[in-house]
Amino acid sequence: MLELIVESPAPSLPQPQFSPEFCDFVALCLCKKSEERVNSRDLLGHPFVVKHQDSDISEWARSVRPQR
Repeated sequence: MLELIVESPAPSLPQPQFSPEFCDFVALCLCKKSEERVNSRDLLGHPFVVKHQDSDISEWARSVRPQR
């Protein structure tokens, strides 16, 4: 199982369902090769993060979080 995870391509999001900016952001986060992986500072400057940096997602997070 571990070999399958290591050798398989990283998962990706379906673009019709998600914006291209979000798909690119997730792809950068899921990069398997450490030498190609973007650091956190660069991720904070990604167009998706910059576009939504002032968004309050707390209501959305509460709505999707399972109730205890």
